[in-house]
Amino acid sequence: RGINKLQTGDCVPAKIAISASFASSLMRFFSVDPFIVNFYGKTGIGKTLLLNIAASLWGSSDLIQNSNASTTGLEAKLKFLNSLPFLLDEIKFSDSSDKKLENLAYIFSGGKGKARGNTFGGLLAPLEGWRNIMISSGEQPYIENGAANGVVNRVLDVNCGELPLFAKPRETYEFFQNNFGFIQNFFKKHSGNAIEKLIKDYESEFKGTIKTLIEKGISEKQASLGAVLLISNLIFCEQVLGDSSISLKMEEIIPFLRTEKSIDTLKDTLQSLYEHIEINSSNFVSETITNPKIFYGVFDDDSVYVLPKVVTDFLELKKVNKNQFNTYLKKFNLIEISADGKSTVSKTFHGRTTARYYCFKLAEVIAFLED
Repeated sequence: RGINKLQTGDCVPAKIAISASFASSLMRFFSVDPFIVNFYGKTGIGKTLLLNIAASLWGSSDLIQNSNASTTGLEAKLKFLNSLPFLLDEIKFSDSSDKKLENLAYIFSGGKGKARGNTFGGLLAPLEGWRNIMISSGEQPYIENGAANGVVNRVLDVNCGELPLFAKPRETYEFFQNNFGFIQNFFKKHSGNAIEKLIKDYESEFKGTIKTLIEKGISEKQASLGAVLLISNLIFCEQVLGDSSISLKMEEIIPFLRTEKSIDTLKDTLQSLYEHIEINSSNFVSETITNPKIFYGVFDDDSVYVLPKVVTDFLELKKVNKNQFNTYLKKFNLIEISADGKSTVSKTFHGRTTARYYCFKLAEVIAFLED
């Protein structure tokens, strides 16, 4: 009753949470690598409740894990869950946690943990795997905060906005705390080879959905994960709820899927910033300009030092996330990195006080943009 009410409502994140939870158990039949569905938005709008709803298909909210555990601990949980959804609440992005979350994203999407030694003579422990969906929540998007840039196509960031997702959150929470685990009836009915046969009945629709999404400009891998969620929810509504008309619609999920164009946004941004520096070269100290009226930075040998405010203002104008852009620059070795890993370096130029700058390696930037 509670799930049916959410499926017929207008809360799209709730529909995606239900779909991702159910789809996790079907991943091995779709031949799609594990992927992440991350719900983000303002604190207190109901993101954790989305995870409670996702968990309710299988069990209580005890299935939800916090992100404070070590990477090894999270891997162990993944191996145990295997095809059940991996529910991770309140992921927080910071200088100290970005690397951990990035590693988790790489490991998770690969479907197996790192090779590690065991206690028996240093022999490698067997690499047990998983094939499921990670459903997480946080205040910020996963991709746009420096995590998982290498698996950008395997993350679906769902912007939940700033307004409450549920009219009666307490009532909704209590309902799902006391009503859970009903999906077992579906798997009792479709045990053994029956589930595989059922999925085959939807195979042509699955492939057709991928094709349609690609035609709409969605990247191929994002189209695959979008199709998994759409077809899984269709199966869920038809086979469990008995009403296909209330399933998740393509137009509801498309706004969250990344297009081929959006994946190239960072390179386009770098190109635009390079042109911005060229156009405003009169604002930089150089061999011919010693005292510009407006100071943007310094051309020095094979590098250009740019004040952080110049870059930040430019990124804000382009509506590009600074953390994501910084990680992109570091990844491709386009800037000098400070000893403590920051994107800006401290530098003193003649006649000026010591300040921090972005130090762009001009030769590398030019070669990268021409590639």
